[in-house]
Amino acid sequence: MKNLGILIIDMQSKFVKTSTFGGYDLIKNQLKLAEFAKEKNIPIFVLEYVNKGKTVKNLRKHLPQQNVFFIKKYNDNAFIKLKNPKDNSYICNLEDETINHYFPNNPQDYKNYIQESDLNNLLDKNSIKNLILTGIHKDVCVLDTAREARSRGYKLITSKEMMDEGEKNCSFSINWYIKNTTYFNSLNEVLNLINSD
Repeated sequence: MKNLGILIIDMQSKFVKTSTFGGYDLIKNQLKLAEFAKEKNIPIFVLEYVNKGKTVKNLRKHLPQQNVFFIKKYNDNAFIKLKNPKDNSYICNLEDETINHYFPNNPQDYKNYIQESDLNNLLDKNSIKNLILTGIHKDVCVLDTAREARSRGYKLITSKEMMDEGEKNCSFSINWYIKNTTYFNSLNEVLNLINSD
């Protein structure tokens, strides 16, 4: 498969500790995916929510030395960031209620301050059109990033084994992945798909 990249989303200690993994080991699967990426020269884009620490060490230290890009993420939707109108900083998490503190007169004003994130430039620079998604949380950050990626025309691939289990009562996200991505139960099915092209 040409023009392929891998997005590893929010595999930071704060999120990993609170995650449920079900009957599989997410990090082990990500390491297998990273080894495959190294063999096939597939770029990996590691998204890290600002102020939440680094990607967990047992994943980070085993990523390939080349073709890996670490990207600061300011919002559940990794494709955008929001400039603070009061200074040169960025507002972390658009969904946060504190956004009203920055835009007290009209919260909708924030839309004028939305900018493209660094993720866009890197995907563009590497001619990525197809994205493999893996990370935490399948019902929030992975889903928000996937929705935005799809709206921008990216073709998406993921599997049950490449995300955390998420909320027990949230079937909507799995239904979204089934409908809008090439969705598999196992990582091996994803690797077989890539190998068959």
